[in-house]
Amino acid sequence: MYEAMIRALGGHVMANPTSSSSWVQGTTHLVISVPISCEKCMCAIASGAWLLRPSFVEASYRAGQWVSEREHTWAAVPRDGDVRRKEVVEAGERAGVERMDVGKSLDLIAGWERVFRTIHGTAGTSAGVVGGAFRGWRVVLVGAANTSSYRNLLVAGGAEVVSDGWDPDTDPDAVTHVLVQSNRLDPHMAANDIVRSKTYSATLIIQSLMGDQPPTPVLLRRMSSRSFGTGSGSSAASSSASGSVNNVGAVPQTASREQAGYARPQRQAARVQSIDAASTGSTAY
Repeated sequence: MYEAMIRALGGHVMANPTSSSSWVQGTTHLVISVPISCEKCMCAIASGAWLLRPSFVEASYRAGQWVSEREHTWAAVPRDGDVRRKEVVEAGERAGVERMDVGKSLDLIAGWERVFRTIHGTAGTSAGVVGGAFRGWRVVLVGAANTSSYRNLLVAGGAEVVSDGWDPDTDPDAVTHVLVQSNRLDPHMAANDIVRSKTYSATLIIQSLMGDQPPTPVLLRRMSSRSFGTGSGSSAASSSASGSVNNVGAVPQTASREQAGYARPQRQAARVQSIDAASTGSTAY
């Protein structure tokens, strides 16, 4: 239904032919029945796209043209008096979402509002065009942090994934972030002060989108040869060091909604994704 409305208004329906739950690069508007912590919603936040209620498409179709997004964002629902919580709960019930984490949905809305303001400010630029939350990041994903979900989030936010895994020949100065899932590192990485200063838990990605506090530094430990399963049977004494906090690219706190305002996208370039929250099948964060 919404796809036909979007096309009638001259918009482009952005769809991944192999996975309906996957984010499509270049999307400017995400229309969702209820915000949930899935890959597609997180990518929308990272990219600076609009996060909208279905009423945006409905109102635009009735008007015969795109209406202002501001009144139809999920952040437009007032926070006072638990109004937003009630709206989210009711939307989840209508969408048939089971075991919905309302607190996460509310955090997601607040995160979108903060990141959107940070990316766009009061400039008249188009959503999804000026870069994203991770613009300027050059990232190495190490070990278990090298997943498609983390990679998709980084790319949606404008980051460049330099390599999968740490290459000893990598120039540390050419990398802004080394993301790991474990606090146990390759000894070549742990022995390099520059690399240590740029190493974070992969949860930095989510913290940069949703958190109000700076990310916690990773505790780095040099690993013994036995830890790598080399079969040598040797054991080296382990040493530890604290990775210093480096907030390059992390999304900062910004002005209030009333002070900041919102950007308006170019109408002729609206590229919309519409998803049913009850059947996304996406990875939760």
